[in-house]
Amino acid sequence: MLSGLEHFRLSRTGLLQGSVLFEDVSVDFAQKERQLLDLARRLLYRDVVLENYRHLASLEVQKENKMRESKRMKIRTSTGYPTLKDPLASLLLEKK
Repeated sequence: MLSGLEHFRLSRTGLLQGSVLFEDVSVDFAQKERQLLDLARRLLYRDVVLENYRHLASLEVQKENKMRESKRMKIRTSTGYPTLKDPLASLLLEKK
């Protein structure tokens, strides 16, 4: 298991890449551990878990939007000249 500093160093050098799962950024307490937390710490834990989930969910939405946009604006080079798949852009690029 990597320490936080080791993980940071590897990710900065590009040696550590891949998908991040919710399980990678969450801390799961056992029932007995959870019972030992006071109310303030349970609320803090809940807030941090929800914030991490929201961040990961927004990254997934951004990834999907980027993939959709790249498919929509894919460049075709079969004619030797790039043309856009977007019909409106193709109309604008046509020679008159």
